[in-house]
Amino acid sequence: MLLAVMWGLSIPITKLGLGNIPPITFTALRFMVAVPLMLFLARRHLWVPTKAIPSIVGLGVMGITLGNVAQSFGVQGTSASVATILSATIPIFMVILAAVRLKQSVTPVQWTGLLAAFIGIALVAVGSGSGVMTCLRRRPRVSLGCWFRP
Repeated sequence: MLLAVMWGLSIPITKLGLGNIPPITFTALRFMVAVPLMLFLARRHLWVPTKAIPSIVGLGVMGITLGNVAQSFGVQGTSASVATILSATIPIFMVILAAVRLKQSVTPVQWTGLLAAFIGIALVAVGSGSGVMTCLRRRPRVSLGCWFRP
C-alpha cells in the first residue's frame, strides 16, 4: 500500500518541486535521496558481480536517469493530472515494444488487458476535457517525457 501511495504521489510532488527547482536539479536531488536509501535497505542482500557493474551503471544512466529527467521536463510543461494520464500508458507501450523489439509473445488475454487499459486511459483523458489532446499537440516533449519514464 505504501508503494502505491508513493507511486501515485510521485508526479504531483514532482510538479510542486518543479515550481522552485529546475528539472535536472530536481532529478539529481531525487537521486541523492533515493540511491543511498536503496543501498542502505539492500545492504545485506546486495551482491553484484564486478563485471556486471558497468552494465548496471549504463542501464541506470540510460533507463532511469534520462527517463526521470525527461519526465521532469514533461511534468514542468503540463499539469500533474495530464502527466499522470500519460504516465499510465507506460505499461502498454512497454509490452508492445517488448513484443516488437524483443520478439516476446503476447497472449490473447494480455492483448485484451492492454486494450482494456488503453480504453480506460482514453476514457479518463476524454473525461478530463481537451487538456490531454492539447498537451500532445502543443508539447510533444511532454508525451515523450512521460512515456519514457521508468
